[in-house]
Amino acid sequence: MNDFCILTTPRCILTQASLEDADAFYEIINSDDCHMNMPEFYSAFHRKEDVKRFIQVFFKYWKHGNGILWTIRNHSNVIGFIGIMDIPDNATLFYAAHPQFRNKGYMKESVISCLKYFREKFADVPIRTVVFEDNMPSLKILANTTVKIDLRNRNNP
Repeated sequence: MNDFCILTTPRCILTQASLEDADAFYEIINSDDCHMNMPEFYSAFHRKEDVKRFIQVFFKYWKHGNGILWTIRNHSNVIGFIGIMDIPDNATLFYAAHPQFRNKGYMKESVISCLKYFREKFADVPIRTVVFEDNMPSLKILANTTVKIDLRNRNNP
């Protein structure tokens, strides 16, 4: 792949995730909201070493054109992260915000920017995500996008 694409939104900059972001990612992944809405992340990456490995895997994914992992920042704060994995076979979007930056619109503008970039690079590749049916913030973020949403029921994941 070429140089990593840095994206900007009105309030954020999205850069390639780095090992320096691991502590912030760890906080995000271990938050109650992430535990509730992304249980696979919580179970797979609940130790800092696991989070660092996760970031390192995405360096390789990027190099081979199979995935992208952005860190979302505003000024010096890490707002959250957005990733797309399994490109091109089963492109899957995932994202999470730090608790102090939720419900402020940062994630929506960041996801829209990432999807625009993805469409420019991979025009014919469908993209999907998995969302619990009661995760209204995520459903609002994805409204009016071309992302195929696989709704999941909490009682029958």
